[in-house]
Amino acid sequence: MDDIGSKLRSIRKEKGLSSYQLEYISGISQSNISRIESNEISPTIDTLLKLCNGLEISIIEIFEQNDLTALLKTAKQLSPEQIEKVNEMLKSFIN
Repeated sequence: MDDIGSKLRSIRKEKGLSSYQLEYISGISQSNISRIESNEISPTIDTLLKLCNGLEISIIEIFEQNDLTALLKTAKQLSPEQIEKVNEMLKSFIN
């Protein structure tokens, strides 16, 4: 599975945005964007949603079909609060 940070960096560069520009439009600090893109930290769901909104993409575009198994494995480790946030996020895609 490709990492989320590399995918975000690739999409940001494809759109011709600097990390400073993404900071401005997403509200996520440039330093955190850099740390996410270099896989020093993993983004929270909220952060990932803000970055995707800033990049004008769906969060689904970050994950490939082959990533579903790993995603489900990770989902099993979520707390009830985290599961609720993920459910809210998924429902927003349908609406």
